[in-house]
Amino acid sequence: MAACAGAIAQGYKSAGRSDGLLIADHSTILPEAAIELFQELRDQGIGFVDAPITGGSMGAQKGTLTVFCGGESGHIEAAMPTMKCYAKRAERVGGPGAGQTMKAANQIAVACSLLGLCEALAFAKNSGLDVAQTRELLSLGAAGSWAFENYGPKILNLDWSPGFTVDNQVKDLAYCEEAARGSGASVPGTELVHRLLRSMQGKGEGGLTTAALYLELLGQQEDR
Repeated sequence: MAACAGAIAQGYKSAGRSDGLLIADHSTILPEAAIELFQELRDQGIGFVDAPITGGSMGAQKGTLTVFCGGESGHIEAAMPTMKCYAKRAERVGGPGAGQTMKAANQIAVACSLLGLCEALAFAKNSGLDVAQTRELLSLGAAGSWAFENYGPKILNLDWSPGFTVDNQVKDLAYCEEAARGSGASVPGTELVHRLLRSMQGKGEGGLTTAALYLELLGQQEDR
């Protein structure tokens, strides 16, 4: 990570800039990696905010992303006007690395919501229920979620184009599990989804949308 920070600093120095520079990183990485980047770049006179996002590709297009910001308050305040151009909400959640920790919590919730949707619809199909009706009725009650609203239609249309791919989710859930081990947290639901998605990768399905988990649970090749 020090080499990465050094390369970043050197690149900006070569362009005639470094002191006073502020970098807001929207990628998803380990909290520990974000802390290391903050420390290394600080020593180079460069500010760093770990600012992972949620809201998906549609959120980016519509300017409705949510940004989890970790770092020094002054740095986050300075970055806020730019982030507001594409985010409906950007908020400091703590010091360096806290943005990535919040993103891990987000991905844990996303993974378990995805599992609930796919498991319910696969159960409905295998039990002879109308899958479209099941999705509509369940989404109106306590089972409703972002996954039901956004991934439900993709499942009904057998549309496995990403969105967010299985490969990307596998990467993120590996970070979630590592962060959980560091904090002593138990994440059994996340571990289950991670295992199921890795199984899909092994079948060459890593480039599909994560909603294709439905197929893994359904176990019917003809719908692939």
